[in-house]
Order: sequence, then C-alpha cells, then structure tokens
Amino acid sequence: MDRRWLLLFICLFFLAGCDPQLAAQLVPQIVPLGYASTLTAHPTPAPVPARAFADLDAALAAIVAQQGLTPFPGQDVQEGDTPLAHLGQQLFFDPILSGDHNISCATCHHPAFALADGRVLPIGAGGEELGPRRVFVDTIDVGPQANSTLRLSGQTRTNGFTRVANPFVGQFIPRNSPTVLNAALLFRQFWDGRVDGYALGGVRTLDDDVNALALDDALAAQALFPITSVNEMAGATLGSLPKPEIRRILSARLEAIPAYQAQFVALFGPGDDGSFVTPPRMAAAIAAFERRLIFTVAPWDRYLAGESAALTDQQKRGALLFYGAAKEQVNCAQCHSGDLFTDLGFYNLLVPQLGPGKGHGYAGHEDWGRAGFTFNDADRYVFRTPSLRNITLTAPYFHDGTVPNLEAAIRFHADIWNSAATFDPSANAIPPALYSSLHPFQPEKQGPTVAPALADGLPLDENDVADLTAFLAALTDPAAADLAWLIPANVPSGLLLDPIP
Repeated sequence: MDRRWLLLFICLFFLAGCDPQLAAQLVPQIVPLGYASTLTAHPTPAPVPARAFADLDAALAAIVAQQGLTPFPGQDVQEGDTPLAHLGQQLFFDPILSGDHNISCATCHHPAFALADGRVLPIGAGGEELGPRRVFVDTIDVGPQANSTLRLSGQTRTNGFTRVANPFVGQFIPRNSPTVLNAALLFRQFWDGRVDGYALGGVRTLDDDVNALALDDALAAQALFPITSVNEMAGATLGSLPKPEIRRILSARLEAIPAYQAQFVALFGPGDDGSFVTPPRMAAAIAAFERRLIFTVAPWDRYLAGESAALTDQQKRGALLFYGAAKEQVNCAQCHSGDLFTDLGFYNLLVPQLGPGKGHGYAGHEDWGRAGFTFNDADRYVFRTPSLRNITLTAPYFHDGTVPNLEAAIRFHADIWNSAATFDPSANAIPPALYSSLHPFQPEKQGPTVAPALADGLPLDENDVADLTAFLAALTDPAAADLAWLIPANVPSGLLLDPIP
C-alpha cells in the first residue's frame, strides 16, 4: 500500500474513535474511486459456449440416473387434516402466542406470501399489516409482565394492558423470513442451522432448556424459538423474561382458554405435573400443521415421473446447465443437490451485509451466520443453502433479502466479488429505511470463507440466465400459488387475525 494511503487510513482510524468498522465506512467516501476499486477488484468471468445436445431428454435421463433423483419427495410423510394439525393451525395464526397479543407465526409466514412475508427484512413486534405493506405503529399495548418503567410511561387500558409508545420503531428482524413450505423435510432449521437435527441423539440447539426436552424433530424444536425472541414475538410484554419463563407463560395462557384446553386434553391427556399445555405439546401441534405444507408436485416432478412434455425445451436446457452438463464450470447442483435442491450445507456467497446484524463484530452490527452457532471463525458469513422448491413464490432472496428476483440472484452467483463490491440498494428494491444499515463490502474480512465453487465466478451469458430462470420455475408446485384455504375464520383466543392484503 502506498504510504500516503496508509497514513490516511491511520488518520481515519483515530477519527473514527478507534472503531475500525467506522473507519472502513469512511474510506470509500474519501479515497478516489480508482484506489477504492483495487480493494475489491476481481476479474469478471467471461462467458463460454454451452454444449449443444441433440437429444435433451436423453441427456437429462443420464443425469437423473446418475444423481438418483426421484419425483414428489415428502408426499409419503405429509400430514393430513388431523386433529393435531388442526390445533397447530390455530396456534400458528393466533396472536395469543405473542407477548403483546399483536403478532402470530403467520404474520411473517403468511399464505398470501407462500408462507414467507415478501419483505427484504421482516417487521416483527410493533408492526401492523402484512408483507411489504407492514409498517411500525406509534403505540402498542403491553401486559402486566412488561418492564415497570415502560408501563409507568403509558396509559392503563380497561383490559389490564397499558398503551405505551412503541419501543420497536425502526427495529427490523435481522434476517429474511424463510418460507415454511417443505420446511418439514429439512433437518436443519433457520439460516444459520441453529436447530440441527443431524446430530445423533436428537436435535441440537444452543438453548439448554430446549435440549433438555430431548426432542427428535427439528421442525418442532424450531417452533419454540420465535416465541421467545423479543423482536419477533415475545415483544415488550415478555421479551425481558428468561426463555423458559416465556414458554411457561404462553402455555398457561393457552390452558386458560377452554377451546384450547379441550383440544390439548383430547390429544395428549394430563401431563406429568397435571397441566395439559406444555411447550413440547405446543411445538408438536405447530409442527404437525407445518407437515401439511409439503408442496412437491411441480412440473419437474411430473417430468421425472415420465411426462416428458411437463418441461419446455428451454427448461430442459436450463436443467442441463444447472446439473453441470452444458458447461463444466457451472454446476448449481453441487450445493442445490438432491430432490429438495439443497445439501443443507453452509456457504459464504459474499452477500451484502444489510440490517441490524446479529450482535457480531466490533460494534455488534454484523451477521456472522453459522459462526453464531458453531463459534468457529471458519463459519463466518456462511449461511444455509436454501431449497429451490417453490422458489418463484418466495422473493426476495438470500439471508437478508438483498436481491429482488431470480435473474438478479443468478447474476449475483455468477460474479459474487464484483456483485458485492458494486451492490446498489436502490437497484435491488431495498426499502430506503434500510439504506443506512447497508455495510460496505469488506473483502479482507468476508473473503477468507468465500464458497470455493463460486470464488472464480460462473461463465454465464444472458441466454444462460434465462434458461436457468425457466428451469427454476419448473420447481414450483402450482398448488402453492394459492394458499388462502389455510387461513382459519377465527382463532380460540378471539384475537384478531392479520388483515389479508
């Protein structure tokens, strides 16, 4: 590095109050563009010709046989409309499971948005409306378990709640809402895999109280986490309490509602302590409902089942490209493998750091992904490979929702270094409210764990992007496009459901 630039960086370091992150934010604004680009310059891969196939179906048949691919995965384990699933459906949509009685599981995983929420980053506690229309409100009602200082600042309501200024304004959830569609088929839950059912001896989490329940279903274990997150569902009423206490209070709430108590009694009988509603039983019911949400009857599956006309020629070309047959440098199936199109592994795609972060880094505003679970520096900035099934319904993409459509996601994969270095939030449908939370690209920090398969880029041209996009559309089950039938008319608590957009 030129001595002048070294001295400049040192000065910036001290001007930033010895905060290297702030200094890094100032550097690109001061140094000339030509120098800043050397920090992130990386050659863009040149497109190469795709292999032509005389018989697309024969070429695909060879891949299907080699990969051992089968149609309609998960249909054999799909839950029917059982009493347990019906109970889980009510719990999923009922705001009674939120501390402030104003948000449900469905708020961020709604049928109107393919069991996601259609947002870049979610608004959890303290919001109203659904999806992109969801906004922070000025005031919320908090219960008697809320912090006494907060309650004293508000006005007591006739229902025992206190109306206070919304303490969550501007506090976005750090990660994009993943869809619940086909989540029942994944043994790792969350973007960082912090609920991991792969380990022998049951589900592994960082919550000792959940581990003590000895659950063997990652889907059920996952349901016990959002209800204890202050910004997701616990809210101002319960968010400051220990997690086991939050789950105990929610169980007691349900047991006090006759319609819920009757269902739990009929399904489970009394517990060891005489109670009918317990956290594991709540989780089992929600998981049963989510096992109904298996949607794997897509054109691709019909093609695998022998219906050759289920795919267009363009989709077949896209499939050959996806599986590495058309270009040896391109093999999406290295990570998006198997019948679910995910290896459930973890990779660093140099996705822009957007949002409030997960408490990582010097100032606590970074998101180190898997490393927050494993505490291994080699896992920094790596996130779980998402399934590509029903992918056309669940934009935006990546762990923080930083790309708005499939074409943009494919182009990002093809040139991750330069895509990260030149990321423009205004060109990627990022809401202006999140602009200030975009971190500058820091290749020296984010680069060491970059995914090897993407480090040198992918030699894709515009035809390739179009073919891949067409193939990915063939992974969507048409039945998943209209899920309004999942929304109950009402819930046993009597609380209002989210307004349907």
